[in-house]
Amino acid sequence: MTHPARVHRWKAANDLIWTHYDDGDEWVVYDPASGDVHLLTSSARVLWSLISKSPRSDADLAGALASELARSADEPLISMIQETLAAMDRAGLIRPIP
Repeated sequence: MTHPARVHRWKAANDLIWTHYDDGDEWVVYDPASGDVHLLTSSARVLWSLISKSPRSDADLAGALASELARSADEPLISMIQETLAAMDRAGLIRPIP
């Protein structure tokens, strides 16, 4: 029996400091509240940016990122998005909301 995927809406953490270096696609984010520093891909930065504008569901994010990347919201993309959201949640960069 398969279980339906949990649908979360995500909210971005406040007061993060983002830095991007010209010689790469990655972003460095500093969380002053925790003192943690994280290295994120450009796709993770796009996801966070979408969430920071307004809370978004997994499905909404899949459609928006697929559009941004000019590709379909296929299973590999959806899986990558779910893994990235989980990692950003563990890092405290986003949080699920009801």
